[in-house]
Amino acid sequence: MYPKALLDVFRLSKSFKVPICVSDLSIVEPLQMSELPRLVPKTSPLIWQMYFHHDNYDLIMKQTRLASKWGYSAVVVTVDTEQSVKLGYGRQRAIFTHDFRIITPSDIKKIRATTTLPLIAKGIMTSEDAELAVESGADAVVVSNHGGRTMDCGEAAIEALPKIVEHMKSKKATRNAEIFFDSGIRRGTDIIKALALGARGCLIGRPYFWALAVDRRNGIEDVTRILRAELVRTAALCGVRDLSKVDPGTIRTA
Repeated sequence: MYPKALLDVFRLSKSFKVPICVSDLSIVEPLQMSELPRLVPKTSPLIWQMYFHHDNYDLIMKQTRLASKWGYSAVVVTVDTEQSVKLGYGRQRAIFTHDFRIITPSDIKKIRATTTLPLIAKGIMTSEDAELAVESGADAVVVSNHGGRTMDCGEAAIEALPKIVEHMKSKKATRNAEIFFDSGIRRGTDIIKALALGARGCLIGRPYFWALAVDRRNGIEDVTRILRAELVRTAALCGVRDLSKVDPGTIRTA
C-alpha cells in the first residue's frame, strides 16, 4: 500500500468519464476527504463509501452532512463488514484491527435524514435485504458479496443478482431503485452478463488494485480500456446495439 494511491486512481478521470468510488479506508494522510472532490473533473463524479466502526460513528455522520458541500455526488454505506473481511485462511491485519459496526435499517434511516445526496447500500445478497434497504431510504443497492472475502463459501453475487432484480421490479415501492453489481468483474463479458441480468452498472475493485501494483501511472487506464474494448466487442457479437436494451435473452445459463 502507498498513501497517495488515490491520486493514481484519479488519473483515470482524465481519459474516462466514469464515477469514482472512494472508500474512507483508503483516505490516509496527507489526503483529506474534504479536498478530494477538487482533484477530479465534474465529468467523473466522486462517490464516498463509508465504513462504520464502533469508534467513528459520530465522525462519519458529521462527514455525511458535509459530503454534498465538499462536492461528493453520492454516498455509499457498506453493510456487509461487521465480521471483517477474510482472505483465504487469514484476515488482513490492517483491516482486522477495525472494529466494524453492524449496520441496521435504523442507521440507513439516519443517514438518509442527514444528506440529500443519493444513498446507496452496498453488500446486498438477498431480495429481503434489498427491499429493506430501499424502504429505509436507500436510492440504490449494490448486489455484492464483497469479492467473496466476507464469507468465501457463500453464494456468488451473479447468482443472487437476477433474484433480487425480479423481486425489486415486482413491487411498486422498490421498482424505481437502481441496482448495481459488484464482485467478480474481470472481463467485458462479465459486464454484459451483469447488465443482462438486470444491473444498471458494475463496480470494479480488485482489477484496479492489480493494475496499480503493476503500473502505477498507466495501469488503471489500461485495464479500463481493455474492459471497454471487450464490452464493445462482446455486445457487437451478441447483436446488442444499445447496452440499455440488453436483456436475459442475451445470455444462456448452464
